[in-house]
Amino acid sequence: MHFLVYLLMHLVTISMTDTDAVCTQAVVEKVKSLVPDIQHIESVIPGYGKGNNYMSFVYRICVRFEKSKDLQWLFVKVRPKDESQVTEWADFQIAFGNECAAYGHLKELELPMPKCILENPDIIVLEDLTNEGYTMLDKAQGFNLAQTEAVLKKMARFHSNSIRLRKENPNSFETLCSRFQSLIPNFDKMPKDSEFYDKMVESIGEVEYDEIKVLLSGYKDGKLYDNVKQFLTLNKRNEDHELLGIIHGDCWINNVMLKVSEDDQDEKKDVKGSGSKIDVKFVDLQGIDANSVLVDLVTFLVTSIDFQVLIDHYPHLLHLYHKHLNLPHLELFRKLEKYKEFALPLFLYRALPTRSVTKEEYANNFRLFARFLRKYNFL
Repeated sequence: MHFLVYLLMHLVTISMTDTDAVCTQAVVEKVKSLVPDIQHIESVIPGYGKGNNYMSFVYRICVRFEKSKDLQWLFVKVRPKDESQVTEWADFQIAFGNECAAYGHLKELELPMPKCILENPDIIVLEDLTNEGYTMLDKAQGFNLAQTEAVLKKMARFHSNSIRLRKENPNSFETLCSRFQSLIPNFDKMPKDSEFYDKMVESIGEVEYDEIKVLLSGYKDGKLYDNVKQFLTLNKRNEDHELLGIIHGDCWINNVMLKVSEDDQDEKKDVKGSGSKIDVKFVDLQGIDANSVLVDLVTFLVTSIDFQVLIDHYPHLLHLYHKHLNLPHLELFRKLEKYKEFALPLFLYRALPTRSVTKEEYANNFRLFARFLRKYNFL
């Protein structure tokens, strides 16, 4: 049995875009009553295809505004209310509350995110980024070098602003932190039996390095999840940690949307970013929290980049992030050493199963990541 099929047998998930799960008309009326200046709602379609879990029901709604008479697409997220509609792996009430708080309170930290038209405990209405030319890239392929650089620059600026706020105005930082609750996956709901893990290792095939074989043998029987949980909680809200700031909390390719700026577009330029300026937006802000900024950095590097780009440019990417963090006295590279031990379990937990389908892809992706670990002394 394929590893992903086996995984789906263990995890209870739903399609959060199934329009049968909530009353579409009720959503339409809610939006029309709460968003000012809407003259008419032209159409409503599911936000994304079935099978994507966005921890809310999502819709794209085309509206006509009273004053401008212009048509505009909006992206609407509705909080599930029926417990039977949600998964068991995370707290949906916390997730939705965090996202509302993010749109209401993170503008000053310069986190690039969609424009929020409305946020309340039941519904969030955003600009539709796809209508503005933004796109979500293929997670199997990962970001190329230009795309990765664009994301790291924006991420570093957001992190830098949050660290500066903590250092220069600790009371304001504490108030901001109080608006968010920790959203840690419920690892107790994950399958602990060794057969689950063995299926993934079997899909990897032959492992080239003995030291990696030893590590793989140590992640059985739920220990993989223990490592990931330690990664997420190591410096969570630790005021003594030099790199404590506000983080996205789920910073990987599916939560980043890109577009080429209009001023830079011509027939030779596209979202691949070769020689062009790339705009970045971070989406799905349910995991916002106070934690080490290295959680975002390591998660992004391990899960979201073309593996060959990671092998060829890892030192450059770290220096680029450090440069745009613009906090020269912070010992980023020394602090990062502690997080190296989590790269492989995080890769196995998040990157390998989401970026691989065939057995050949499993084997090739693991081989490339193992080369990266070996080249940069992660082992």
